[in-house]
Amino acid sequence: MPDTARLTLRKPRMEDADAFAALNADPEVMHFISVTGPYARAESDLVLRKAIEHWDVHGFGLWFADVRATGELAGFVGLSHPTLPPVAHEVEVGWRLGRAHWGQGYATEGGAEAVRWAFAERGLKQLVCIIDRDNARSLAVAEKLGFAFWRDYDHPRWPRGVQEHTLHASS
Repeated sequence: MPDTARLTLRKPRMEDADAFAALNADPEVMHFISVTGPYARAESDLVLRKAIEHWDVHGFGLWFADVRATGELAGFVGLSHPTLPPVAHEVEVGWRLGRAHWGQGYATEGGAEAVRWAFAERGLKQLVCIIDRDNARSLAVAEKLGFAFWRDYDHPRWPRGVQEHTLHASS
């Protein structure tokens, strides 16, 4: 697995369930993720199992990101296929960090490694980011990673709608 200067990036595992559930139980973390609010433990565990399964099925997925200095789980960053049918064939760069890890550049650092890895190691030609229209922090990360606005659309499970941003591999 690739690492960054400050993060150890690795496949998720069921042993992450407690730390992942704590992250998903934070209302501020989940504000732009879930219209129903924080995840209950069963929902968090299901998301974790799906992240593990994504690796098994596709050979890539979301990396769980541990802070090298402390070993603490910061959250995740990496690649996945979106669950929205019209874009399910795309590969999305995504991230979710615990609030204690916001504002430290971890999303950008891990996201940059995900972009590099997707293009160099997987040979992908395009990546997307699907972000809530009002999520200024994630929109800023996508911009720092080089993503460009592509379209604004209504999401059947997200009343505020989302923006899709794209990034193409350089030739």
